Amino acid sequence: MTDCTILKFGLQYLTNLGCIVGSTLDRNDCKIETYNNIYKKISDIKQRNVIAKYVRIYVLQVLLLKFSPIVVLIPTGNDSAKKILAFHQKLIDIAADFELPIISIRSDDATAEF
Repeated sequence: MTDCTILKFGLQYLTNLGCIVGSTLDRNDCKIETYNNIYKKISDIKQRNVIAKYVRIYVLQVLLLKFSPIVVLIPTGNDSAKKILAFHQKLIDIAADFELPIISIRSDDATAEF
């Protein structure tokens, strides 16, 4: 199942990821090499106006006992039906690589989607 959800705006540095989260930039563009760069990177993100306002949520349920659903959050910048379809295809390919059967894929009927 996918859903496009409105976010509360905000940027945050996560030490376990080593990057700023809450932006629509790629993770590599948000990496922090030294703590002195945190405020500089946050200022750059604000200046470029690339703070995530929406996030696409993917809920992956594996049909195994005691296996919790996996939630994947992807910040959206300029989604299009073509990009969403490509990501759905990528998820299908990953599932096939791990021999995980897919029962269904559905979306929330947003305009950019199918």
